[in-house]
Amino acid sequence: MRPTLTTLRTVSSGVPRGVDAAGLQEPTRSLLRHRLIDLERRLVDMAETITTRLCDHAAPAEPAAPRPDAVVLGEVRAALARFETGRYGHCVECGAPIEPARLIERPQAGRCEDCEHEHGHAHHAGRAACS
Repeated sequence: MRPTLTTLRTVSSGVPRGVDAAGLQEPTRSLLRHRLIDLERRLVDMAETITTRLCDHAAPAEPAAPRPDAVVLGEVRAALARFETGRYGHCVECGAPIEPARLIERPQAGRCEDCEHEHGHAHHAGRAACS
């Protein structure tokens, strides 16, 4: 059975009842490890499929866009690394604690909501400048 944080959620707010951020660490670490294994398996399967197609001389019509799984895989690995350094649950930008509800929704989150919002604006502005 795969670990899940769903049981920690409340129906109305998404914030766990009676559980502080420290109490979420081990279930979250386990969840992230399972996600990492799943993502790595999916990426290996994709690589095998690509290799098979190339060996069959069936080139794709267009180059594939970067897979979201690859991005999530990097985020999960980074979150596990933050566990190892004791920085899990703290924003990589400002160092503030990341909101528990945010970590429940997205355990690999590396930024608090404010920094994520700022990062999103900067990322979109950079894309507009390159277009």
